[in-house]
Amino acid sequence: MQMDTLPRRWRAALHFPVLLVLCAACDSKTPAHTPEASTRQTAQALTLTRGLPGDLIADMQVGKRDFVEISPREIVPDKVSAPGGVVVDRSVSPGRAYVWDSGNSRILGIDLAACYAARQSNQRCTAALVFGQPSASDHGACNRDSSFQSWPQRPPSSASTLCGMPESTHTTLEDKSFANMLVDGQGNLYVPDMGNHRVLKFIQPWATDTVADEVWGQPDFASNLCNTGGSNTAPTASSLCFSSISGSGGGVRLDAQGNLWVADGGNNRVLRFPVDANGQISKTADLVLGQPNLTTGGDWSHDSAMNRMHAPQTIAFDPNGRLYVADLHNSRILVFQPPFTSGMAATATFGSFAQDQGPMSVELDPDGRGLWATNHYVWDTQIRLWSWTGTLLAEPPRLTQHGGGAIGFDAQKRMLLTSYVYGQDVERLTPQANGSYLKDLNFFTPPGSYNLTTARRLEHSAWVGVAVTQNQLFVSDGRLLFWNDPATLTQGEAPDGYVGASSATEIPSPGFGQLKADASGRVWATKTHEIRVYQAPLTTGASSLKTISSVNVLGGGSISFADDGEVYGLAPTPEGGYLWVAQPRLHRVFRIRGPLTASPVVDIILGQTSATGTQCNQGIVPAPNTGTPLVADLTMLCYPGALSLDRQGNLYVSDHFLEAEGNWRMLMFRQELFPSAPTAVLYAPAASKEFPRDSTPEFPHAHMTFEPAFDSSNRMVVGFNPYSGERFVQVYDDPTLVNPSNPRDPAYARPTSQLADFYGWAVGATFDAEDNLYVYDANRGRVMIYFTPFAAPATFNVTGAVGVSGSDMLDGNRLTRGPCPGTPFITAAGLGSTIHVTQPELGEARWNCDEPAFYFGDYLGQPMPLGTGTRTFTFTPPAGYQCVWYAAYGTRDNESFDVLGDACSVTVELSQDPGDLFLWYFVLPKSP
Repeated sequence: MQMDTLPRRWRAALHFPVLLVLCAACDSKTPAHTPEASTRQTAQALTLTRGLPGDLIADMQVGKRDFVEISPREIVPDKVSAPGGVVVDRSVSPGRAYVWDSGNSRILGIDLAACYAARQSNQRCTAALVFGQPSASDHGACNRDSSFQSWPQRPPSSASTLCGMPESTHTTLEDKSFANMLVDGQGNLYVPDMGNHRVLKFIQPWATDTVADEVWGQPDFASNLCNTGGSNTAPTASSLCFSSISGSGGGVRLDAQGNLWVADGGNNRVLRFPVDANGQISKTADLVLGQPNLTTGGDWSHDSAMNRMHAPQTIAFDPNGRLYVADLHNSRILVFQPPFTSGMAATATFGSFAQDQGPMSVELDPDGRGLWATNHYVWDTQIRLWSWTGTLLAEPPRLTQHGGGAIGFDAQKRMLLTSYVYGQDVERLTPQANGSYLKDLNFFTPPGSYNLTTARRLEHSAWVGVAVTQNQLFVSDGRLLFWNDPATLTQGEAPDGYVGASSATEIPSPGFGQLKADASGRVWATKTHEIRVYQAPLTTGASSLKTISSVNVLGGGSISFADDGEVYGLAPTPEGGYLWVAQPRLHRVFRIRGPLTASPVVDIILGQTSATGTQCNQGIVPAPNTGTPLVADLTMLCYPGALSLDRQGNLYVSDHFLEAEGNWRMLMFRQELFPSAPTAVLYAPAASKEFPRDSTPEFPHAHMTFEPAFDSSNRMVVGFNPYSGERFVQVYDDPTLVNPSNPRDPAYARPTSQLADFYGWAVGATFDAEDNLYVYDANRGRVMIYFTPFAAPATFNVTGAVGVSGSDMLDGNRLTRGPCPGTPFITAAGLGSTIHVTQPELGEARWNCDEPAFYFGDYLGQPMPLGTGTRTFTFTPPAGYQCVWYAAYGTRDNESFDVLGDACSVTVELSQDPGDLFLWYFVLPKSP
């Protein structure tokens, strides 16, 4: 059997472990003290659990290249996401720019001559160098792994990684960081690596490489926690703590003597790292400003004391050696007069800043006229030049959007600044003869916004949906996309089609939101001011069967979806005879009878006592997130969002909406509450059960739920708003259980388990007919697919034998293993009962229950001591099974081999030790 004839799931599963193992040793400059064990543990967690039924970890996804990526849209060399600073090496003209691309956890090196020429022909500027990622395309993870599968421990960093947006973020479109970088006179680059709480030095990267050569703030390249993250996280003379979304920043400068100064924003201080006579900069600071000593850190917010700081962003020195500190949250620039001593007070303030509009960056004017500073604004950024005497000299046009981080100047003294939010760009401001500045060039637009919209990468919309029917997977991200035959998808592949737009990359307005499929293969979709119904299977450009934008109310009146009547949640009954709809801003949920007929009518309204009632909790009780002790009763609603029907016909209402509005609870309404054909509108029936806002020691998080999904046994899976503190999707084996004397009893609303993947916004979820689960992680732009996550373990036993000719790798004992998924075939000596391994570092062997395959290999990243020469690998399949395909492959340095066969034995010739070796045996039941 050839590899290209295998099902797509088999081919993807085959290659997935190899890629991860090879990445474990991809940094050529990783020092000897890098904790390899930590790296191996992360790789093991990612390779050994995905792909098995019942393991509660996703097997496949659409929307991202692989499980480690979370940055918005598709990452390309000529677009950025939340850029936060630019600095220019002016040793050549017009210069080489470094852009802190925080949302993609990288730095882009831009040849300005090539960039300016490209813009003349309407092409975007393209990176010539990329720091922090292995490629400028489709790679943007913090430390190359933003999955946070190692939660609560962070994956390690390295000399080749950066972190501008941490893996813990729940808001990839808003999280960001600002870096005030530095290029010294020798062309060396100094970078505050914000998410890793360290400063890196890259020696002449245009002539050498993009791997860091020195690190400050951490004991090694692998460590990345604030203040090194030990049991005591107080600062030390050699630790740093940067912060991103709060606005705390980091900046670096060298003084005239060559000492390194660092604005340590998270510790509210500035440090000096001294240089010795040989030009080596110490890793231990000898002076601190903003704190009384090197081991304290406090919040001096809006404090008038001149010896205190709150979130200093960066620093600068004037020609006389005076130090200027951008003290962001105290809305001032502090001036320190040399000689400097620890804990000293500033002698003056500089410039003028309104309260809460403090300086994000400071930079010397290239003509020596004074100091440039940027103000912190919500929607744009003001740049001003102050003379050394404090006079305002220039105020160029504001940035397109809010900006921060380093200010760059090219060799012609043109100013370069970064803007984020809807700007997502580097803007050039050119000085004019009259002293003004003209904004005359953008680097990375059009189009605007984060990275690049493509068909195969999902938008990071807040309200999205997922549905499966007629062997098609439907995903909305503003667009409505579909994939055929979802059981055979490969990782991150492009959709097979789309509807509701003129192309796969057009984002319609308004966009598509929550999706549901009924038993007749119809796909129901909200579109803010209307609901559209499509008949699957879909083809590209298919038209809708029905569009609903308003509906009459039984007995008189009507409900419109216009203005505040926007619709977001929906739940059709399986036969399509009824449709439940949520209007969050009108605080109600209603049922439409006969939604597909010519005369649909609203006959039940939840949450309100009349058809005109539109107040949160009927105007009686403020929503719980206002801090009042009052709690809404079971007839009330406030910002209801997602809706779902379980397999028994019970309705679930998420009484909560974005970002954190509503009652922070979920309500269940039993099917018997709703008559099939009431003669008058039924108003505000009480819910049968509450999944409460009230926290308990056993379950401390409010039920700020999104869309629940139900498998064939009526098990419920539901994601939570991350503001609740819950980052894992919860599982309830029987959500209908209720205390008959107290339907609000929290003891009956506790989950029984949870999925193993770390989530941002698990907004949507659904099961298909085979009980495969699809969960939409909206703010990470991916739909996670779990193949039969709750499947019962297989009942057959597997017995086989593995041997290597001419080697004593194993002691000859038989490999046995109990029901899948169970424990591995092989365990370390003395730790398991299945087999004794003479060399436990050889790794693990497993029976793959999801695919009929046995695999044996070194998943821990350690070399397998096979040596050279001829080696024969054999496997005896379980009784009743036969080998149908075999593969062996490995790699070390420049040698690799890939052997395929259709038997249970293969012989390979090893000219050198193969390093990481993988053996795969695919088996099927014997033919009758």
